[in-house]
Amino acid sequence: MPLIRKTFVSILALSIFGVAAALAGPAVRKDKGASNNGVLDTFADCDSTAAPVACGNYTSSPFETLDGASVFKFVTNDGSGLASDIFVYDVFTVPGAVTQGSTLTINFNASGSEVDFGDFACANGAGGPVSADNKAMTGPCTIGNISALSAFLSETQTADSAKFTFSGSGLPASWAFYVTDGDLASLSFTAGSGSTSTPEPASASLLLVGAVALGLVALKARR
Repeated sequence: MPLIRKTFVSILALSIFGVAAALAGPAVRKDKGASNNGVLDTFADCDSTAAPVACGNYTSSPFETLDGASVFKFVTNDGSGLASDIFVYDVFTVPGAVTQGSTLTINFNASGSEVDFGDFACANGAGGPVSADNKAMTGPCTIGNISALSAFLSETQTADSAKFTFSGSGLPASWAFYVTDGDLASLSFTAGSGSTSTPEPASASLLLVGAVALGLVALKARR
């Protein structure tokens, strides 16, 4: 009888775990803007239930380097005084120049909770992220408006990763992305082949001389 009871309890525990896992939400792309988040001057001031107003800010320096990318933390707080209204994100700039056909893969930690991720934009201007009172904030973001930037991204997603492919006319060369704090496991970037290079003047001159020489050889052969 005790063995049967233990077996039943084990099955019940596994069932509950399975239901919890099923209810845990998948990763969700939600592009965000870094700007106009508030007036406090530092990350520590904003990352506190004592923050008197709505705010947002970066750590003053990266807290880690991951797969070639410097990763900052960014906090946003609505000033309610509740810890549940403080959200922290890991933000990084794509480690390379983005060109047509470039890809970025973000791998998430299997945390069992919903992961938010997406483009991190300087949503209110081209000069970089600023606070609500127009103070510059130092940290990574994609120059441009959230809705306009989304046109450059196509995305495929699995349970624990998201892969972005970049394309489109006017594609920005530098991009920043965010993942909920603690859920960024790794990332990989592959530059696209869509860019073209212009020969330097010296190289162009050599090409011209070679073409002229070939032309003269062909003319002499015909004669």
